[in-house]
Amino acid sequence: MNTLNIKIYTPAHSYPILLGENLLEKLTELYDFRDYTKILLISDSNVGPIYAANVRTAISKNYEIPITEFESPAGEKSKLLKTITKIWEKLSEIGADRKSLVINLGGGITTDMGGFAASCYMRGINFINIATSLEAMVDASIGGKTGINLGSLKNHLGTFAHPKCVIMDIQTLTTLSKRDLIAAFAEIIKHGLIADAKYFDLVKMQNPLNLDTELLNKIILGSLKIKANVVEKDEKEAGVRQILNFGHTAGHAIETLSFKTKKPLLHGEAVALGMIIAAKLSELVGNIDHETFQVIENVINFAGLPTKLQNYQTKEIIKLLSSDKKSIAGKAKWVLLKSIGEADWNVEVGDDLVRQAIASVVSNQ
Repeated sequence: MNTLNIKIYTPAHSYPILLGENLLEKLTELYDFRDYTKILLISDSNVGPIYAANVRTAISKNYEIPITEFESPAGEKSKLLKTITKIWEKLSEIGADRKSLVINLGGGITTDMGGFAASCYMRGINFINIATSLEAMVDASIGGKTGINLGSLKNHLGTFAHPKCVIMDIQTLTTLSKRDLIAAFAEIIKHGLIADAKYFDLVKMQNPLNLDTELLNKIILGSLKIKANVVEKDEKEAGVRQILNFGHTAGHAIETLSFKTKKPLLHGEAVALGMIIAAKLSELVGNIDHETFQVIENVINFAGLPTKLQNYQTKEIIKLLSSDKKSIAGKAKWVLLKSIGEADWNVEVGDDLVRQAIASVVSNQ
């Protein structure tokens, strides 16, 4: 098992990230549940039927703590305030108090929602994340960002709240769909592009569907170290943490538009397209050359991620950029590459260049 401690400075504390195999059955060896009065176990309709019983059994063997399950429908359609309200109502119904615990069992949507709900209930109760998807393991479950969507606007409501512990059982990835595994690779590629050229070299020609356990552990741990290092420097995203948004400015706009179609994109698929747009902008402003841009585009394509959009309009994407939560006075702020392994943030780019970069991925224009 690999253990990584992430340090937080406001207030000063740290929490462990535990990565290994068959960890669900060892939960009580990994985390001390003894002082909690109630537990609410949050999952979704995909994860709950597979793993919720494992978690309940592992805890109940050693503790006599009442455990209540809350299961939401899987997918972005649940990531709304009405679901959070149901979670709060369930917490109140079971008599949860400030000594109660929320366990978020699932992917990024579950850890985002459950963390948000816990951070607000009675002004904040403890929660832990048990990440069961690759995207949650390398990105969503750590760092202290929680959030839900406001209508179709991605993650417009949220808090900064850190879990007490994050547990990642690599065996849970065996039940993920091929599409989910591939989509998660966008965040992995992102980490190399913004912060570590050697890590990018490790992941750039990997097939997400053909990774042995040793290599998968190495890749997950590499992404965790990159994100933890960035978060430790800038917990509240006042500066350098913004580089983690590489690909997300246009990616969130594309993802939002996709919700209105018959084939909505997964988060990682939209981020992959957003990274190509941001890389093209990096080329257009003179930060990287065309050869470097092509390397980035080829790596994204090799991973099986989308590189082109069909039946989308550049103007629709541009319109949504102004509503991105990182925009200031309606003007999008971009994370651009200086080179592979180094990024700059809070960059303002001219409208013509933005239009040109977005048009490069819209295949019907």
